[in-house]
Amino acid sequence: MTSDFTSLAHMLRHRVEVDRERAALVFLTGDDLQESRLTYGQLDREARAVAVALAKRNVSGQPVLLIEPPGLRFMAAIFGCLYAGAVVVPSYPPSPREGTKAASRFLRIIRDAQPVVVIGSGKPLETARCMVAAELPCVDLDSLPGQAEEDRPEPKLSHSDVALIQYTSGSTGAPKGVTLTHGNFLSNLEAFAKGTLVSTSSVGVSWLPPYHDLGLFCTLLPIYAGFKLVHMSPDQFLKNPITWLKAISHFNGTISAAPNFAYDLCVRRVLKNDYKQIDLSCWEVASNGAEPVKFETLDRFSRTFSRCGFKSTAMQPCYGMAEATLWISGKPIKTEPVIGRFSKQDLERGLVVPLGQAETDMLPENLQERMLVSSGRVADGFDLKIVNPRTGSDSPANEVGEILIAGPSVSPGYWKNEEATRDAFVDEPEDKGAKRFLKTGDLGFVHDGELYITGRLKDLIIVRGLNYYPQDIEQATETAHPAVMPNGVCAFAVEGDDGEKVVVVCEIARTQARKADLNEVMNLIRAAVGEELELQVSSAVLLKQGALPRTTSGKLRRSACEQAYLDGTLNPLTQMEFGLGGAPGSERIPGESGSAGKVHPFLPTTKQGDALI
Repeated sequence: MTSDFTSLAHMLRHRVEVDRERAALVFLTGDDLQESRLTYGQLDREARAVAVALAKRNVSGQPVLLIEPPGLRFMAAIFGCLYAGAVVVPSYPPSPREGTKAASRFLRIIRDAQPVVVIGSGKPLETARCMVAAELPCVDLDSLPGQAEEDRPEPKLSHSDVALIQYTSGSTGAPKGVTLTHGNFLSNLEAFAKGTLVSTSSVGVSWLPPYHDLGLFCTLLPIYAGFKLVHMSPDQFLKNPITWLKAISHFNGTISAAPNFAYDLCVRRVLKNDYKQIDLSCWEVASNGAEPVKFETLDRFSRTFSRCGFKSTAMQPCYGMAEATLWISGKPIKTEPVIGRFSKQDLERGLVVPLGQAETDMLPENLQERMLVSSGRVADGFDLKIVNPRTGSDSPANEVGEILIAGPSVSPGYWKNEEATRDAFVDEPEDKGAKRFLKTGDLGFVHDGELYITGRLKDLIIVRGLNYYPQDIEQATETAHPAVMPNGVCAFAVEGDDGEKVVVVCEIARTQARKADLNEVMNLIRAAVGEELELQVSSAVLLKQGALPRTTSGKLRRSACEQAYLDGTLNPLTQMEFGLGGAPGSERIPGESGSAGKVHPFLPTTKQGDALI
């Protein structure tokens, strides 16, 4: 492993020189895990063929939209773009149905990125040809030779050259193109490699979409560090989660990453009779990110699969985002996750008051706790500070604030979007080091050197001057009735006649939609949130399973859900309005029309970035 690469293209060329005949990528299909694979030499030859075809289009320094489905050819295509000196724009293949979210997202990316070429194959490319302007050329990977008939172009690339535009998942708004340089990637790959202690003997297993953030990095890290990657499509995992665990067992996988919901899905969907088919004792790093990491998830997964050899020390809560390329912090491997216990009432006021760390420690009467999973320690090379998002001043150590980061992995900005770039970045004066900080839009704090994430600034619900995190409301709702789908709840606030109105939208399990008394479900949701958080739910909405709007990586799109609620387009099974006010004496978010004029310390004055891990 080396950090002396000049570009991502140089990274692969180096790997070919030292490991030409070694297996680089294995792609699995079907429940029986049928294999296809490429060595580093084969990957290089296929990438060169792509590069030669693209070079004829003069793509050096220009965006190329890549819409190839997950697989070996996707990896050859992405490196072919890099070999040609192009700026890669990986994107999900477009949907053939007009008006769908996937089709709309594809067209938005086309308008924003303004690619000079679209590259792909099969039905996705046919669909793209029908959707884009006739003058936009498309390169069909099926028509290329298996290897280049002439030498690949070798543009001189440096750390400062743009390598890729990573479109955010849009969990808090429309997708934005994050500009990432070769230097951003190489710096972050080094941080990721150090944080996971991977080596040439590691084996990676991934089912994540390879188009952005964690999924993209799971495909690049093995080439950086020189170990084998075993990959399958996201659909394969979602249809049958045990295939992920079987792949880890069969290939002796040592590192595999997934968002929180995937670990919960395995607990729910993998049958006890299947446990004997899998051996997870080889799994050393189980990175958990892409959404708030729940203590309950870590505990359930570790307990359930301990009988398969899984070690709780393998669990690695981590934190990152597209604007930082990916990795910002993570738990040291082969250590237990750190679970902090904090006063819930004080967190509602933006204060950090730690309680006893042992579960047996007695709490004072009437004192409620909130258990937070640490996201580990910030990686070397990053500067992190916690600030008051309204004033921009540094927050005291005992206060929750917005997380700001600076370092060589941080993006230079958003593609052709100066306004969004100005809103998301803060330049410090020279007397403070002239560093450029990214406003992450995440709320959190550092305690005993550990980074804790409490929620998204844009998602924060403010009632009676107190801060309520939607994750807490969602967790209380999930436990209210067995018909409510795990990870199937979305909480937000909208403005009502008497102030903030708390809305809970949740999915009802397919098997329960006709059996359960839905009126009882809604009343129990209101009761559970009231008892747990002393917060009144004003509106409960029940949807069919799978109906909540989500990003391509499975995260809730709270802003989209809120807008659909306001537009009346959620198509609910049923809903119940409990009252106009969120709670007696509730107030609007300060600064909105009709507010009492009180300025809350968490009120943002600018827009923030989109967190991805």
